[in-house]
Formats: sequence, C-alpha cells, structure tokens
Amino acid sequence: MSMAPRMAGGIDNSLTPGRRKSVGGEHRMSVIPPPTTIRTDHRPISEKSFFNSCVRKLHHYLENNDYEHPIKLKDLGRPSAKDFHNFMSFLLRKVDPIFNKSIKRKFEDDVVIAFKTLGYPFNISKTALVAAGSPHTWPTLLLAISWLIEMLEGGSGFEFLEEEFDGLETVGEAGQPFESTDKLESRTEKAFLKYVEISYGSFLSGDDAHFENMEMELLEYFEKDNIVIEQAIEGATDENMAAVEAVNEYCTEGGE
Repeated sequence: MSMAPRMAGGIDNSLTPGRRKSVGGEHRMSVIPPPTTIRTDHRPISEKSFFNSCVRKLHHYLENNDYEHPIKLKDLGRPSAKDFHNFMSFLLRKVDPIFNKSIKRKFEDDVVIAFKTLGYPFNISKTALVAAGSPHTWPTLLLAISWLIEMLEGGSGFEFLEEEFDGLETVGEAGQPFESTDKLESRTEKAFLKYVEISYGSFLSGDDAHFENMEMELLEYFEKDNIVIEQAIEGATDENMAAVEAVNEYCTEGGE
C-alpha cells in the first residue's frame, strides 16, 4: 500500500481501506494492513534531553506547516486529548487527506491502522491512544510522532515500500582493477553511505529480510575490492622481490 502523499495529476493514494484511483483505472486495496515486525524500541525517550528534543521537533513541524490550531511548546509536554487528536489527525492527513473522516471507525483504530500501513516497526496500543497525554503513554506516542515527522520531512522515506532502491553498484562497480587508494577510498565511502540509506529505509519499514540482504551485499561488495587489493599487494611484492634479486645479482657480478 502506498504511503506517498496525494500528487496532483498522478495517483490518488490513501491509507483508508477502500478504492484507489490510478492512471490505469481502479482497483481495491486490502483492508488488512501489512504485517509489522515488532521490535524493542531502544530510543532513549526516558532521557529528558531526548524527550524535549522530540517535543521541539513536533512543535517546529506544526508551526512551519500551517497547523490550523494554536499550540504552545509547553502544551506538548503533556497534551490534552483534544490537542493530541488535532495534531495527530493533521500529521496523518499529510499522508492520507481523508484520514479519520469515516464514521465507521474510531480515531484510535484509524491511528493504529495508519501506522501499521506506514510500516512503523513498533506496537501502538489503543489504550495508550485513549489516554494520550498521560505520563506513561505520551512518551511512547511521541516517539511514533517523531518517526512520522522524520518520514514526512525526509521525502524518500515514503519510497522504500513501493520502489526498490538501486544497489550499491550505482556508486561504482566493485572489483575493478586497482588505480589509486584515493579513488578506492572515495568509492568505498560512497558505497557505505548508500548502504546506510537503503538499510535505514528497511529498518523503518520493519523489513528484516531486506536489511539482512543489504548487509550481505555490502560484505560482498567490500570482498570484491579486498581481492583486488590483495592482488595489487601480491603484484607489488613480486616486483619488489624481482628488484631485490636483480640488485643481488648485480652486486654478485660486480664482486666477481
């Protein structure tokens, strides 16, 4: 299911189960969200500095993206149920313009479905959504919101579920004849950054299989270059040995 915001003249994407219009006609989307891999969240939300940075991120996004309700930074430390409903709806409508406009489902159900559809790799409790502003539930929900904002601001974060990333070879084919250490280091660095870009998208979507495949691809990529380096070292060693033998032979002949 697409997570991309609605694009003018293109495809009408919606998180809401139902029909989706496309260039080639219409087809039904599954009402069952894709499975989400549940993992332990290691983000340090219990640390005050990290918690406050997440609050500031939310406040900054709302202020700079035409949020229609007045909101103060201090109010986001423990938002009211009404404020939470308003800014959560605002954020998710950046992805699905008709989010929670159906009278058939509760707000909490729609939020859970939305985050599962987007591929959020952690569990969101409906109970937590009902008591969103409480000290025990708000930090966890704030983490989910920070992830969503990161997705909205990143742009490419919406693409990894629909499109295959180009592989590491796009930065240069590994295993090419050795030219210089500078060129090799530059390409190696680019390959690693490409790996981070792709694997991070897999992590956010909970795609463990793709994440592991990227690790293997990176190792294979480096191994190809390792073979070239070893061959270059062997070649240089052979040349040095030949030079030593030539010098020894010259000295021996001169001594005679």
